Amino acid sequence: MYSFIFDVDGTLIDSYDGITKTCSNVLSKYNYKMNNLREYILDTSVLDLFRYVSNDLNVDVETLFEEYKKERSITQYDYKPMKNMVDTINYLYSKNYKLFIYTHKGNSINQIVKDLNIDNDFIEIISSDSTNFKRKPNPDCINYLVDKYNLDRNNTFYVGDRKIDIECANNANIKSILFNNKKDIASNYKINDFKELKDMF
Repeated sequence: MYSFIFDVDGTLIDSYDGITKTCSNVLSKYNYKMNNLREYILDTSVLDLFRYVSNDLNVDVETLFEEYKKERSITQYDYKPMKNMVDTINYLYSKNYKLFIYTHKGNSINQIVKDLNIDNDFIEIISSDSTNFKRKPNPDCINYLVDKYNLDRNNTFYVGDRKIDIECANNANIKSILFNNKKDIASNYKINDFKELKDMF
């Protein structure tokens, strides 16, 4: 039995325009500009971004991240579903595969999956607001899901778009699927379109 754990931003949905805009708004308060802001976020994370700039701004990371979360509450629904994602999720569900979400995104993911009418396809959704697990690439959350639902690590896949997603899968000793194989990141499988999962499984 296959099991799939999905990242959200950049994987299930294209939300990086909203994320980048929010980060830019926070940094602009300190008259700080970054030419490669979107690329930096894609390669690392929002939290890593604020770690990177905190010394230059002389502002602690927690303050910057709290400002981001406040700003992001306004732009959190600025997204679009990835092409063929909804159809593929429904297909995997119809095959009786076990589907989960593990994301650094907040509780807005619960409304997003409802709006996309795929909320019932997932057994459990774990967001940054619903848990105290250490952030990726720490494997604690994936290990929790594996243990709770007795998942077979050899047939469990974490699907994400960033290096920390793949590292998280590796650290949990499960398989990885990198969404957007244009990136030079080693993973078990790479896909450019969700419909490729239907052919693979």
